[in-house]
Amino acid sequence: MPKHYRPPGKKKEGNAAKYITRTKAVHYLQVSLSTFRKLCILKGIFPREPKKKVEGNHKTYYHMKDILFLAHEPLLEKFRLVYLLNIVS
Repeated sequence: MPKHYRPPGKKKEGNAAKYITRTKAVHYLQVSLSTFRKLCILKGIFPREPKKKVEGNHKTYYHMKDILFLAHEPLLEKFRLVYLLNIVS
């Protein structure tokens, strides 16, 4: 067994760790697709083309750092609050 052996499927490495599909990003942020699109437009976050597409060719990929940036955004809480108020009233 090599010194740095990692069993397959345990942790992500390389390109798989750097990029996330749009669907996974929406689930990660817990917002709707329309809210996610609005947030990306307001914050200037665009989809990127990874060198190797892990999930498939016909998917939209975002950089994981961009999604983490959106996760800590105060504007995200405002969108969630507006969504809640629309449901209640």
